[in-house]
Amino acid sequence: YCSHCAIDFILHCYYCFLLPIYLFFFFFFFFKQKTAYEMLRSLVGSEMCIRDSFGAILKLRYNATNFKADVLAVSNELVDITMELYEKTKKRMLPTPAKFHYIFNLRDVSRVFQGMLTCPIEVAQNPTNISVETDVFLLTLWKHECERVFQDKLISKEDKEWLDKCMKSIVIEKMGEALATSAMEETRYFVNFLRDAPEDPESGEVTGPVPD
Repeated sequence: YCSHCAIDFILHCYYCFLLPIYLFFFFFFFFKQKTAYEMLRSLVGSEMCIRDSFGAILKLRYNATNFKADVLAVSNELVDITMELYEKTKKRMLPTPAKFHYIFNLRDVSRVFQGMLTCPIEVAQNPTNISVETDVFLLTLWKHECERVFQDKLISKEDKEWLDKCMKSIVIEKMGEALATSAMEETRYFVNFLRDAPEDPESGEVTGPVPD
């Protein structure tokens, strides 16, 4: 009788105290590892999705029918150099109490390409208000959008200079120093309001607002 009581007491303790503890730690570590794995897989998947998506869009926009081989060579490198710039900026420009807004994510990468795609294809084929080759124009447009997205967040001169050097070093490594010098040395801005006022095709009269 005493042995049965002891066994019942041990089983009671096991089911009431030990088993819940074991189950708690088991599920805690299982889901913790699974969550970390899912986060890693999601992050890698997001980066691959960015590369595939914008790579396909750029190939569709800058194709062999409308552009020369030198432009296609630049276009094929844009996704890789943007991702490299994003990774280096994210690791170098960390948030601090004085720079709490130094937060970079994959949305910034998408904003670079979103801005580039707002440039009309006719302008990319025949650049206006600028005397450069089309491949230099495309790379200069990329630089402008990277400055708009990444550099506009930076608040110190040293940080801005670091980003300029980082962009130039990446372009030199991927595309050569000659192209990097032509596209990166001079600061150029891209806007949509420095254009002639629209005219009526029949009368030649101005039909829209005249730029100052």
